[in-house]
Amino acid sequence: MAERNVKALALLSGGLDSTLSALLMKKHGIEVKGIVFVTPFSSSEVDLGKVSESKKAYYDSVGIDTDVYEVVDEYLELVKNPPHGYGKQMNPCIDCKILFLRKAKELLDKYGAKFIITGEVLGQRPMSQMVNALLQIEKEASVEGLVVRPLSGKLLPPTKPELEGLIERDWLLAIKGRGRNEQIKLAKELGLQKFQQPAGGCLLTVPDFAARLKKVLLRDELDPFHVALIKLGRHFFVKGTRLVVGRNERENHELLKITAGKSVIIEPLNTTGPLASYEGKGVDEETLKTILRIVARYCDKKENIEFSVKFPSGEAFTHLVEKAFEPWEVEKFRG
Repeated sequence: MAERNVKALALLSGGLDSTLSALLMKKHGIEVKGIVFVTPFSSSEVDLGKVSESKKAYYDSVGIDTDVYEVVDEYLELVKNPPHGYGKQMNPCIDCKILFLRKAKELLDKYGAKFIITGEVLGQRPMSQMVNALLQIEKEASVEGLVVRPLSGKLLPPTKPELEGLIERDWLLAIKGRGRNEQIKLAKELGLQKFQQPAGGCLLTVPDFAARLKKVLLRDELDPFHVALIKLGRHFFVKGTRLVVGRNERENHELLKITAGKSVIIEPLNTTGPLASYEGKGVDEETLKTILRIVARYCDKKENIEFSVKFPSGEAFTHLVEKAFEPWEVEKFRG
């Protein structure tokens, strides 16, 4: 279909619904510019730069020209105190949508766009995707009538783009609820072969991660460093201070990368085992013994393990652990 000389911004999450919505509008001749907002909770990847590159590469591969914006400090403040509260875990879904729509509105002039496209499906999420919630979110984001939801548009009030003749209501669909069959069928029709599964993105909806995040909030430690840290390893608390033990080579590398010079770094020397990080500048002898026996639990050897212990100051020494903790002893410190 020929271009209609109308441009829109599509808010893209990486999931199927938002991708389909953008492609459906493209099919009808709308020039679509994809916008992805990456937050510290968008992926389990520590490096947000890598997340941004991956998102852009994906959308380029499916034919949607996309720009990526990282939203960090502002989003952390939102998670600390969401005006509309949390969902089932630590997900401030309503406030998240308001924030992203506000930011999208600020970008309309930059891209010469007339309206915003989202992948929301009526009734798919009970907290934020019912009619009243969708309209309230629009109002609070100051984008009333500017949001087109192609997958459920026929079930919603007409938008300004429809009333002004920029798009036609016949283009819109009437999908509702949590089922995926209609979206899968549409994906085949539009030639979309690769896409994320539903709920595959936001870490705030993941129970284990949310539990860790609650502890970070209680300790007033919600910042980019601690968010990156709780994405990694096994977590323990010894005398109220966090110990993180890597679970594999990738986590060992990431843990060293973000904590070196900030925390006590522990590494086994005479056996295969994890790297560990203990927050703080120093540690007394009793605490050190406890920490090392926890780390030893995850080494190949369980007795007579020699560790390297390096402090943020650069001071380093070795320490011998005669015996690792038993599994039940380790669990007493689990964080």
